This record gives sequence, structure tokens and C-alpha cells, in this order.
Amino acid sequence: MTNNVPPSGLGAFIEANLEPILQEWEAFARSLMPLADLDPKALRDHAEEMLRAVVEDMRMPQSEQQRADKAKGLRPDNMPQLTRAAQSHAVSRFGDLFTMDQLVAEFRAIRASVLNQWAARRAETAEAAEELTRFNEAIDQALSTSVTRYTVKLDESRAMILGVLAHDLRNPLNALSIGMHYILRSEPADATITKAAARALKSVERMEGLIRDLLDFTLVRLGSGLPVTTKPENLALICTRTIEEVEAAHPGRRLRCKMSGPMQGEWDSKRVSQMLVNLLTNALHHGDPDGEVSLTVSGAPTEVKLDVHNEGPAIPEARRATLFQPLSHTALDTNDRMSQSSGLGLGLYIACQIATAHGGSIEVKSTDAEGTTFTVRMPRH
Repeated sequence: MTNNVPPSGLGAFIEANLEPILQEWEAFARSLMPLADLDPKALRDHAEEMLRAVVEDMRMPQSEQQRADKAKGLRPDNMPQLTRAAQSHAVSRFGDLFTMDQLVAEFRAIRASVLNQWAARRAETAEAAEELTRFNEAIDQALSTSVTRYTVKLDESRAMILGVLAHDLRNPLNALSIGMHYILRSEPADATITKAAARALKSVERMEGLIRDLLDFTLVRLGSGLPVTTKPENLALICTRTIEEVEAAHPGRRLRCKMSGPMQGEWDSKRVSQMLVNLLTNALHHGDPDGEVSLTVSGAPTEVKLDVHNEGPAIPEARRATLFQPLSHTALDTNDRMSQSSGLGLGLYIACQIATAHGGSIEVKSTDAEGTTFTVRMPRH
């Protein structure tokens, strides 16, 4: 069965009453932003284009299968003109500082305006019900498209703000680091001052790590991906230097490293070291405080495998599902041991992105009996 709405129906009514409908849209948009200095064209924005696209869709033949697919969101490209207009409308309203709720309210208002005016002039019939269904389908699709685009713009904006903030923090932090190093090198130095400077320098190094993670997070969220520059490297040397760095930052903790097989390959040494620092630090923070943390590196003909293991209780199953998602630990209950560490919850996310950027993968296995092991696999070339 194919449905085809006649030109004398709701579509024709919208076309014949387009100006009063648009005037209502404009008035409602103005009420949402009473202090905004927007002219009528800006207030109407892409409303006319969207309404004309809705009418065009209503008049197109539609099978029951097509209707079912549309209801399930399986035909996002069936109305390219409406999709373009709805996306452009979202970007425009985002620039006009409309909130998400206000954006949604606009679509609800225009739906109510059209249907109320039309219902007053039309008797209830089976044909009218079909026209209402087609109209609501089209408006729902426009709303969904617009909200999706608005959300993307919001995420991009937030990521950009984080990136700018992290970038601008580096200069004053670098100046602070230089000052602390100068104090530590000064002779003679008061023991109390030296101790305070050493603590301050450790805090500076921690902030530098947070800023680096924020910058990397921003690059990924903006679609740039993590930059990697690969060249021939000896993985054994990278791991040895990294272990020494982590041990220096965590005095008193036991770290063990075991390597076997060929260690030559093409990697970005700084990124691989950053990945290992994140994994080892995570193991130290969340594992048994009195237990051992180990790094096992196994070289094979085509790939290398790196296992970071810590003892202690298993990671909760619900937590594992979001382990490599950014900022995910903030949603955990405050009594959960995984939420008690400092930081932004970006360490494992960045580690996963680095493995992916090298054409590799990362996975985790965790049980109460055997502890937790993060396994990274990376191709040799």
C-alpha cells in the first residue's frame, strides 16, 4: 500500500498560510530571547525552508515499509533539504545563544500552531489522520536532526574551551616550574624552603600531566585525532625509561619489568611512553597499595604485546563497560574505590587513543583471584 497526500490537504493549508505561520514562529522565537537583538529574518531563520521541505515530504508517496523505517530512524537521508535546513537552524540558534530546551520549544510551538489552525478548519476524517501522521513524522525528523547538530556544536564548543584553557595554562605553569628548579639549585638553601619547593615542583609536574591530557582530549573530540610520528625505536629502551620515571614519582612502590622477544619496531616513543605512564599510574592508584605492579613486554614477528598487571580486587563489571570512555569515573558512586583517585578520568581514554593511533588495541581482564591486567597490542610496523 502506498500513501499519497492530496494537494488540498494539510500541505496546501501550510502553503496558503505560510506567512501567518511564520509570524507565529517569529513571535515565539522573540519571546524566548527577549533581550536578543535579532531582526525578523534571523528570528524566522530556516523556518520557511523547513516547512516547505515538510510539505514536499508529505506529498511524496510512502509505503508502509518506508514509514516503519522512518519511525525507527533508518531513513535519515530521505529528506536532504529538510536535513540541511534543520542542521543550519541548529547552528544558527547555537550562535544566537539559544539553549537546547529553547530549540526544542520552537519545534513544539510551530507544530502546535499549524495543527491548531488547521484543526479549526478541517473535520476529522481518515484522510485528515493520515495527513497529521505525515506532518508529525516530518517535524519529528527535523527536530531530531536539529537537536543532533546542536549537540555536536555544543560538544565542539566545550572541547575548544578546554583546549584553549589547557594551552594558556602552560606558560604560567612553565614559569612556576623554572622558579622551583632555581630554588632547588640555589646554595645554600634553607631545608624548609627546599622541601616546600620540591613539593611544589611535584604539584607542577602533576598539573602538566593534567594539561597534556586535556589537550589530547580536545584533539580527539574535535576530530583531529592524536598526532603520532613513528620512527624506528627500541621498545625496551622506551619501557626502561618509563619505568624509571614512574618509580621516581611513586617512591616506595614496587614495579617489575620483564621483556622477551624482538623489541625493534616503528612507534612514536613519546606517545608510547605516555600510554605506559597512564597505565602504570592507574595500576598504582587502583591496585593493592602493598602489592606489586608489573609490566611484561612480549615481542612477536608482527606485533608486540604489553601487559600491565596489578593485584587487588576486581574492577566492577559495570565500571568495565565504560573504562575507556572519557570522564566516565565521575558518574560512579563516591564510595567506589575507582572514583577516589585524583584526575580527570582521562588516563585510560588517552592510553586507548594512543594504542588506536598506532593501529593497535587495548583490553582489560580483571578478577578477584588474579587481579587486573591491561593488555596492549601494537603492530611492529
